[in-house]
This record gives sequence, C-alpha cells and structure tokens, in this order.
Amino acid sequence: MKKIIGFFACWLMMVLSYPALAGYDEAQKAYDSGDYVTAFKEFLPLAEQGDVEAQFKLGYMYDFALGIPQDLEKGEYWYQKAVENGHIVAMNNLAYSWSQRGIKLEEATKLMREVLAAYPNEASYIDTLGWIYYQQQDYEKAFTYICDAALKEPGAIEVREHLGDVYAQFGLFDQASMEWQQVLDLEQNRQFLSDGASKDYLQMQNLKIWQQQLQDKITKAQASKQQGIQATKELSCLKPIS
Repeated sequence: MKKIIGFFACWLMMVLSYPALAGYDEAQKAYDSGDYVTAFKEFLPLAEQGDVEAQFKLGYMYDFALGIPQDLEKGEYWYQKAVENGHIVAMNNLAYSWSQRGIKLEEATKLMREVLAAYPNEASYIDTLGWIYYQQQDYEKAFTYICDAALKEPGAIEVREHLGDVYAQFGLFDQASMEWQQVLDLEQNRQFLSDGASKDYLQMQNLKIWQQQLQDKITKAQASKQQGIQATKELSCLKPIS
C-alpha cells in the first residue's frame, strides 16, 4: 500500500509540475531565439511562483535591457529573489550591479567571497570582485583580480575596459590606452568575444556614444602623459589577446 501511495504521490507531483516545466521550456525557447518580449511574458508568472531560474532571467533581462527597457532596480529585485534561493550567477550579477552603482560594496564583497569559494576560476566572478575593490579605491587589489580575470578571459570586453581603468589610476597611460583600444577592436571583431555577457553588454549600448567615451578616455590618458604626470607604480599584466 505504501508503494502504491508513493507512486501516486510521485505521479501527482509530476502532473502538477508539468505546466510550469512546459512554461519554462517555452520561455527559454523564445529567449534562445531572441524573442525577448515573449520570453519575458512567459518568465514573469513563473518567477512570481518562485521559479529560481525564471527569477534570474528576469533580473538579467532588466539588467541588460533584453526585450524591455533597462531598469536596474527591478533587475536587482529579481536578482535578489534568485539569490535568496542560492543562485550563484544571480549573486555575481547582483554584486556587480551594486558595484556599478557604488552602493552596498561591503555586502557585495561578502557575496563575491561566497561565489568565488564555489567557483574560484570563473573570470567574470573574479572581475566582479576586482571591480568592487576598484570602487572602494583599493586599486592594487583591483589590479590583482582584474588582471587575473583578463588572463583567464581575454575576450571579455568589460574586463578589458576595467583593466584599462585600473592602469589609468596608477598613471600607466600607455597601458591603459592599449587596453581601451583592445576593447574597441573587440567590438569591431566580435568573433573574438569569449563570453556571452559581452554580446549582451554591447547590444544595450548606443555604440557611437560608447565608442566616443572610450576614445575620450584614450585622448585624456595621452594628454596626461604629455603633461608629465608620472606613474605611481609599475604594473604589468601580460597582454592576454592576439
């Protein structure tokens, strides 16, 4: 009798969970095909019902403006929901979102320590912790982590830009300019992008404005060099791309 009840209970759980599973599959299919509007509509009720992956996807879609206008607060809300359920990538993305806004940096550091304890060799996670240190103006720690991330993932466009930013803080203007130029080159040669987030990052940019901002960084760095501003420290991260 117990076996019959057990079998029935398992069958009932499968039946009850099937619509949610089917709904997620449809949402993911739409997402993978680039139909983000449909994906969002499909993910939303699943996320509201507590589906962790759907919660993460909504956070990511708000974060990267996939099918909806960018809304960092709503992205943070859904990331936080996924974090509460132990979603590692949501932890990273939430911490990075905070670092970009310069808020909750201590909390972000704690999250990333937990993430890196589980995945110590993931370049994007290493870069996130480095960027948190950058925002805290601890540039030496920032360099250690961001350089490591760049060596592990040379085609990650934000990592390379971060590396240039750190070089500039030490007055290493030639190295900073080289990194920023590499970022521009990567955008023009996207076959060398080595992580999916780079493509999502680029699709949400106004490319002309973004390119001009990088060119302005290069111009400012070269002007600082010509003014004789000296480097405060000698650092070198091996050139990690062709």
